[in-house]
Amino acid sequence: QDCQYTVCLRGIVDGEPKVIKRVVTSVADAVDAYGEYQKYADYAKLDSLRYIVSNTTEAGIVYDDTDKFEAEPPKTYPGKLCKFLYTRYKHFNGAADKGLVMLPVELIDDNGIHLK
Repeated sequence: QDCQYTVCLRGIVDGEPKVIKRVVTSVADAVDAYGEYQKYADYAKLDSLRYIVSNTTEAGIVYDDTDKFEAEPPKTYPGKLCKFLYTRYKHFNGAADKGLVMLPVELIDDNGIHLK
């Protein structure tokens, strides 16, 4: 689908049922961190990157003391994210304007606290 998908919005407008379909074209790529690790890691160096949307399961937001920073890729989602952010930080010499907006959308209460 070339990273495009349709969102169906259903609701009531002026007392009448309404369905609006919108094609989302803002996603440029999807990368498998296991099968395409180098491509995934290189995204950390993209000047234009501004957002990271995460949607892993509650089983993915875990601490695993056997996870290794040097692994390619690290085993856990927090390990992958940590290494990704570190790579970005180093690549841009800690430039504050190269920070990212994190959008964790997991269905976990207080997921940001768990990820921290």
